[in-house]
Amino acid sequence: MNPEKVVFGFFIVLSLTLNFGFFVGDIDNPAHHDKWELFAVIV
Repeated sequence: MNPEKVVFGFFIVLSLTLNFGFFVGDIDNPAHHDKWELFAVIV
């Protein structure tokens, strides 16, 4: 298996996990959304 594809797949799964973790929770309650998790999603 090509290492480039493995690394690409890892980052895709990581970004999906972080996005889902930030998405879960009440939108009106900022305590449900961690600022560092949002930073990790954006970066």
